Amino acid sequence: MKPENPDLKHFEAIPWCAAHLNESGILPSLTSSSLVINHVKFLISLGPAAGGYPGVCHGGIVATILDEVTSMLFPINKSHGAISEGAAMMGYLNTRFLRPVKVPASYLCRAWVNKVEGRKYFLQGMIEDGDGMIVARAEALYIVLKEMS
Repeated sequence: MKPENPDLKHFEAIPWCAAHLNESGILPSLTSSSLVINHVKFLISLGPAAGGYPGVCHGGIVATILDEVTSMLFPINKSHGAISEGAAMMGYLNTRFLRPVKVPASYLCRAWVNKVEGRKYFLQGMIEDGDGMIVARAEALYIVLKEMS
């Protein structure tokens, strides 16, 4: 018998999160190992300990979440062979705080590839609340490192 996943149960109990989990295509069918995944979604719940100001998430945590969600596009694509390039390092993460990120609360985090120019990957990320309001967004540049000789 497979043990229950407490994180999955948590998000399934939140109606708007459950709706995202039940979308068709939530896990893409990879018919080719070289199919690039250029958009990811993550659900996250933040507790009161994430607060900087009472009831509001610390801005450094918000930036870290956007860093993590954008950077996940690389290991996800490397894991199934869609990209074979070396390590990617962040060139910049320009973060815009649009509304208070309230805590405790759950959020949808998204990231996608805007464009690729050689070794440069231009990405976008955002954090959205349960009402669909974007509370923070980021533009990120990742640069794939040249192999060391």
